[in-house]
Amino acid sequence: MTSKLKIVSDANICDVSELFGRYGDVKCLSGRNIDRSHVIEADALLVRTITQVNRELLEHTSVRFVGSATSGIDHIDVPYLKTNNILLAHSPGSNANAVVQYDLSVFARLKPEWRTSTIGIIGCGKVGGRLHALLKKLNVKLRVYDPFLSKEQVAELTDLKEVLKSDIVCVHTPLTHSGEFPTANLLDEQKINTISPGTLLVNAGRGGVVDEAALIRRLDSKNDISVAFDVWDSEPLINLSLMSKINIATPHIAGYTFEAKKQASQMLLDALLLWQGRKSLSREIELKEKIIDLGQGDETLNDLILACYDVSRDDEALRHTMSDGNFGVGFDCIRNEYLFRHDFQYYSVRNSHRQLSELRALGFKSI
Repeated sequence: MTSKLKIVSDANICDVSELFGRYGDVKCLSGRNIDRSHVIEADALLVRTITQVNRELLEHTSVRFVGSATSGIDHIDVPYLKTNNILLAHSPGSNANAVVQYDLSVFARLKPEWRTSTIGIIGCGKVGGRLHALLKKLNVKLRVYDPFLSKEQVAELTDLKEVLKSDIVCVHTPLTHSGEFPTANLLDEQKINTISPGTLLVNAGRGGVVDEAALIRRLDSKNDISVAFDVWDSEPLINLSLMSKINIATPHIAGYTFEAKKQASQMLLDALLLWQGRKSLSREIELKEKIIDLGQGDETLNDLILACYDVSRDDEALRHTMSDGNFGVGFDCIRNEYLFRHDFQYYSVRNSHRQLSELRALGFKSI
């Protein structure tokens, strides 16, 4: 009889005990507190972005599988894992709908006329690509920068200089420090200073892609652009000076929907079972839909978006927590205790005069 796997996991990975407990003994810990002593005898390690996975953590341990319930993997030393024959799995795209929902809620709050704006997308991968596809269905004018794509793949592809001339600029790149097109401080002082007055800058990609010190200097000298940040350098000890100057500040929760978290966990389980040579038991996420009744049906698309998710609530929660002096602890607390919202696909809209094509583009159902 094969012995059960020993699995160490971040306690805040959705359904981790229920899903993985069938296949191993799961020990759940705070992600920021996981250290080598916890994984010495572990076969598998499951993490989120808050755990740095590197030589310091894994050397002289028995870990042979690392799963990250995240799209990005800049917290993982991938070359070290490859060199030491440790399998890496993560969940790219699992939170794409959720992050797009976050973007749209920011638009609705800070740029209500976004339907007639030119929107620039920096990074057109899983999340940026989902945003691009949705906005294209709504006939929004787009500009895209992604050096890994071609015009044949994305017709709106252009250079970064042109994208930064857009009315709204959305950052959706991973954080990379090497290669032909590293993204660390991609938006440096020179590029930040080329952003036109009145522009809305949204960063729901990764902290470190936008030079925070340069952005503060731009806001101090001109204060002529709107800014929404969900990701930060040095999380959870975020830049309070920057937070105080921008319009919307949230604690890295753009991807926090119920559906996204469920999907991420299932993707890791599928990868672990494949690693073990076992058959996946993937399950559909079954939810009872919620009905939004709009009465006389005189709503705008912004009203619908904000009825499902109003980003200002998360902004208020972060500012309140930081004002109490909790800083890093408060940042993590909001994330760990976050009441997951739902993707648009969870909602059916009653009595809407909106065109069905608009509702379906966002994922709503109409009844």
